[in-house]
Amino acid sequence: MKEIDWRKFYGDEPIQPIPVEKYFLDDGKDGHGLKTRQMTYEFCTSEYVENKEGMYPTFEVNDIVIDKYGEGDAYHIFEYEREFQELHVELLDENMKLTGKTTYLDVNEVVHKLKDVELI
Repeated sequence: MKEIDWRKFYGDEPIQPIPVEKYFLDDGKDGHGLKTRQMTYEFCTSEYVENKEGMYPTFEVNDIVIDKYGEGDAYHIFEYEREFQELHVELLDENMKLTGKTTYLDVNEVVHKLKDVELI
């Protein structure tokens, strides 16, 4: 199991990509279960960041995220407003099944559900 400092991984400064797998909900609303895929990253384009060498982890539709910096509830992303950095998500129950309860979360409030990784 890899240990990753979530403050550095999701921080203000870009990082060098780390090969980890993130969970996603296969086929979204059909609920075919959790699967994994490689984490995706994007280049830093912020004009406020001095050192743009590195990348940021990205959020994508169907990713599973956990709020309260990995300490809260799990959600399925079904819509992502990139311009506003806002995720439209559906709450998952303890068996990772969709509940029908939806809300909006900011990308700064959540972390990915990662396979074989402990966020410290």
